[in-house]
Amino acid sequence: MESFEMQTPQQRLEERVRQLETVVEGLQDAVHRESERFDALIEALERKTEPAQIASALREDARRRGL
Repeated sequence: MESFEMQTPQQRLEERVRQLETVVEGLQDAVHRESERFDALIEALERKTEPAQIASALREDARRRGL
């Protein structure tokens, strides 16, 4: 790679575009990971709020409290 001063304006722009593409790819990866994490959390919450799960949790709580 040439020094910045020796690059043509087009070369500097091409280098900057490469840098920005790298940043965008990193952001896309981060958004994807966060989306997967939220999907897993939502799925877990949905399972916990199914009627059968709630009934089971209430029975367990009542048994622990001696009700």
